[in-house]
Amino acid sequence: MENKKNYFGIISAIGLLFIMIGYGYMVYKLDDINNKVLQKQENLEKINYELLITEKKLELKKELINELDNQIKKSKDSTLIKSTANEIITNNNLEKGLELEKLGTTIYIQTDTKKIQSKLEKIDLVGSLNQKGFKTFGYDFVNGRADNTIRYFHVEDLKIAESIQNILKANYEIDLKLILITRYGDKAPKKQIELWIK
Repeated sequence: MENKKNYFGIISAIGLLFIMIGYGYMVYKLDDINNKVLQKQENLEKINYELLITEKKLELKKELINELDNQIKKSKDSTLIKSTANEIITNNNLEKGLELEKLGTTIYIQTDTKKIQSKLEKIDLVGSLNQKGFKTFGYDFVNGRADNTIRYFHVEDLKIAESIQNILKANYEIDLKLILITRYGDKAPKKQIELWIK
């Protein structure tokens, strides 16, 4: 009888020991998970802060570009106005594109008139291109400077530009010619396309 008591006492002690080990392991794992969650939260906060800084930089650039655009509009030299304005818009798009290069092909849409912009909004060109896997931004109003072109900045992006050209022609009867612009070199992100629609 006494042996049975000892036997049950040993089994109870072993069972209690396993419960304590299990509880200790659970506390350890929960602490580990909590630390990982805190680390991910810190990383997320850093990313959000970096995004906020980038957004602020882009806002400041946009203000600068708007100011330059206003000064150009006051100028009397129409060639200077057109070339400088196009350069400003392209430089702005290049900077935004560098931020977004890792997301895939980025498309910026410049429109010549508010009427064209309204037409493109009506057919939801931005939404349609986004559904096809592009990261599309629009619409920038360029007031008489668009030339019905698809601009790309790297030779290896020709296939992407041709694909967009075919989509626009087949689905929307928008016929744009392709132009390779190389003067920006490595400043231009790969897989960035600009549509200049008039």
